[in-house]
Amino acid sequence: IRDRIVTALLLSYLGFMVWYLASARRSAFRMSVTDQVTGLFNRSAFEKYLNESEPHTFSHTVCVYIDVNGLHELNNKHGHEASDKLLQYVAECLRAQVPDDGLYRIGGDEFVVFSKADAAVCEARMQAVSSALSAQDYNISYGIAAQETMEGLRDLVREADEKMLEQKRTYYTLIHSHRDPRA
Repeated sequence: IRDRIVTALLLSYLGFMVWYLASARRSAFRMSVTDQVTGLFNRSAFEKYLNESEPHTFSHTVCVYIDVNGLHELNNKHGHEASDKLLQYVAECLRAQVPDDGLYRIGGDEFVVFSKADAAVCEARMQAVSSALSAQDYNISYGIAAQETMEGLRDLVREADEKMLEQKRTYYTLIHSHRDPRA
């Protein structure tokens, strides 16, 4: 009976170790693809998704490229904590409007959304995000690109980024003509 007890204890210990290692691996993977400030997917997850998209054909996909206007100035004036709160609020607004879509924070102040919704629906959602942010004296620029059929997603992202940059240039021309729109 003593051998059975020792065997049961060893098997229990081994089972616990397998569970613990698997749990630690899942946790490490989640951390490797999650932005620590916003909880959205991060740049690494975005690049992986783009790379994996290359050999595939997509039907009806929309990409929204978002840039937070004034993050640099907010950070310089009020510090990283204020900037982080802004980024978290942007992520919260995006989650509220596009909860089932792919949400990524791909840079300091840049976000990307992939959606299967119609471009007009995405525009309405982004207007809602923009309005919610404006109510808190924050501002974003965004570009929306839609394709019915495409190979990979890089060209779609590039098109959305170019449209966002046009909107950002207009914003800084009208509001802050002294600043480079890419800064």
